[in-house]
Amino acid sequence: MNNYTPPSTPQRSRGLITTFFVISFLILSCSSFYLFWFKEFGQLDRHAEFIFSAIKELIFYHSSVTIEQYWIALSEGQIRAKLLSYATLVIVLSAFLSFIAIRLLFFRHAGRTQDIKVKGGKLRLRTPDKTIQKGASHLFIHPELPLDSHQYTGNLFTFGAHGSGKSTLIKFLVSQLIGQRGKSVILFDEKREYTQIFYKPDSVHLIAPWDARTCIWDIGSDLKSIPQFRQFVSQLIPIDESKPTWGQGAQDIMIALMLCCQKESSLSWKALSHWLSMPVDDWLDSFEKYYPPALKFITGADETVSSYISNLSSNIAWIHDLALLENSSNKKISFNEWIKGDRSKFNTVIIQSHPFHTEMMAKLASAILHCVSLEVLSSEDNESEELWLILDELGNLPKLESLQKWLSTGRSKGARTIAGTQNISQTKEVYGENISETLLSLFKNHVVFQCGAIGKTPELASDSLGQVVFERPSKSSSSNGDSTFTWHKFTENLVPKVDIINLKNTKFGVVGFAKVSGDSDVYKLEWGYNQYAQIAPSTVISDGSEHEQTKSNRLKVKRTG
Repeated sequence: MNNYTPPSTPQRSRGLITTFFVISFLILSCSSFYLFWFKEFGQLDRHAEFIFSAIKELIFYHSSVTIEQYWIALSEGQIRAKLLSYATLVIVLSAFLSFIAIRLLFFRHAGRTQDIKVKGGKLRLRTPDKTIQKGASHLFIHPELPLDSHQYTGNLFTFGAHGSGKSTLIKFLVSQLIGQRGKSVILFDEKREYTQIFYKPDSVHLIAPWDARTCIWDIGSDLKSIPQFRQFVSQLIPIDESKPTWGQGAQDIMIALMLCCQKESSLSWKALSHWLSMPVDDWLDSFEKYYPPALKFITGADETVSSYISNLSSNIAWIHDLALLENSSNKKISFNEWIKGDRSKFNTVIIQSHPFHTEMMAKLASAILHCVSLEVLSSEDNESEELWLILDELGNLPKLESLQKWLSTGRSKGARTIAGTQNISQTKEVYGENISETLLSLFKNHVVFQCGAIGKTPELASDSLGQVVFERPSKSSSSNGDSTFTWHKFTENLVPKVDIINLKNTKFGVVGFAKVSGDSDVYKLEWGYNQYAQIAPSTVISDGSEHEQTKSNRLKVKRTG
């Protein structure tokens, strides 16, 4: 049986290692003797002449006379002990340094296989040198890795477990966008950490109904037609595909209520809350007058009507909370006017969340993002005015029905996105398996930090960094002892998922893998722990708010009106 090592097994050349060790040892030892020779030992060339003569005589004449004479001469000169100690030290140190060099050069990696790379990039530990054109638009994904305007139109997605560095990256990116001409930002701030760093009352709109600084979405200005109502309602009331009737009925009832508000007073959160609090029988005349298609859902058998109303209430109960928090002195914001108008002064909108209002803010944020994206997508092409959606945790928001169109067709409209997730299962739970894969494929730039070992997130993150195609030899032997080789191709991920799972941050910063559009290589980079100044409290409690304040980041403000 032939002793055959598989071609995938890393191998090292013993002959090369031995040759390198001998050469390295000779160079180091000779250099040390020459540079650090003590004068009390006499002339170095005389010692070298004796030693070479003794070696020559021993090898060719099998005589040790010269060695004995040299040994006696050292003893008579009373330098034998010192010279032996010195020579031993030089030889040991030279051998040790040669061994270290071999470890670094030959044993740092597993060794070479017989696999031949056919196609694919490389994993690099430093970024390429790029010439930055003056005046050109760039977004630095890392202090040493700029994306030009063509690359960042491909959007950016980041994977990372809690505490792995995802927020560090997003803060670094957002800091480059806020306040820049031609760039606007809508940011969902789930943990209110971005508010502390980026909120400025003279340039940032804040959506946080419990906060004294909040703006209130003027839905009466942005939603004026039945098609707009329908899009808005579709974001608030999902339809269960297994039982679509109940969701469709609840949507039509909500559209009718919005029309009633619009026709009989004005469309606002307080007006919606008022109509939603009315008995169903009080809706009949107004529905018949303004939106007859919804009548069939509030008439008929009591059990059927109750099911429609129950579906409606379970999805929009938070509107009552929002109406209670709304204050007459709150500044109102029309997102349609903001998009169409001059955004040079107020170029950022931060939509907060809060543990007491998780559902309310998730629904409100998704409705705002949905309506904004539709407004942008319906506008004329304009890449000079960019609107960036920053979604730190995509899976924590309700399904954005327009997100796929935003990512796929919004480039010419200036639509840009930075999104991330801790666990891909969250995103798949919201969007489903197929749509999630489609959405992720629309992001062309990826940054991967450490991911948890459980689930498919590490595998998907590894796939996002690209693959490498190899050819591997396969040896076969016949009965008469002849051997033949054949080659076959196979594909491997450039960064295996085990490397992503075991990725560790350092005391200086977070470590991750970056892959940018148009570049087959992947860069392993470190982002420093930037200490951003906290220029604003995360929450400024409005008078009447039920939330307990903390001394660290909250400030009570009394409201009037």
